[in-house]
Amino acid sequence: DVLAMDTVACGDTITPIADPTMLGHTFIGWGSTLPTIMPAHNVIASPQWQVNKYRININQVQGGYVQATNVIDSAKYASWVQLSAVANDGYTFYGIVVTDTGGTVLSTTNNGFAMPASDVTVTGTFTINSYDLTIHYLYLDGTQAAPAHTETIEYNTAYSVVSPVVTGYTASQDT
Repeated sequence: DVLAMDTVACGDTITPIADPTMLGHTFIGWGSTLPTIMPAHNVIASPQWQVNKYRININQVQGGYVQATNVIDSAKYASWVQLSAVANDGYTFYGIVVTDTGGTVLSTTNNGFAMPASDVTVTGTFTINSYDLTIHYLYLDGTQAAPAHTETIEYNTAYSVVSPVVTGYTASQDT
C-alpha cells in the first residue's frame, strides 16, 4: 500500500509526512533515513511496525475458573487466544464471555478468540448443579411404609426432611 506520493524537484526540501497508523500496531520508524533535500533519484520509504500486545484480564467467579492456555496475561494483536474452563465440584461450565475495553462482546469459537486492539476481560459462567433426593420409606419386607419423599436440592445446600408418621413405629431420627 502506498501511504503518500509526491513529486519534488531535485534540491527542494522534502516535507515529511505524518507518521502513519495501523490498527493494532505501533509505528517505529521508516526503513531507511529520509533525506531532507530531494536527491537526483526516487526516494522510497517503507514504514516499520511493531505488533502491539494487549492485556487479558480474567475474572475469577464462583463455580470454577478460566485460564488462557497459550498465553500468560497478554497477547499480540490478531493472535489467537485459547481458553479453557474447569468447573468445581457441583458446578457445570456454561460458557465464556470476552469483552473489550469498550464493552463490546467478542465472538468466541471453541473457547478461543482473536485478540482485538484493546485489553479484554474474560468471564466464565458456571451453573450450580441440582440433584434429586428421594427417600423411600419401606418396611423390612420391602413394602411401602409411607409415600416416598422427593425434592431437588442444589449442590452443597443443607436440607431437612421430617420423617413421616408410620403407625406402630417411632422415627429413629429426623434427617
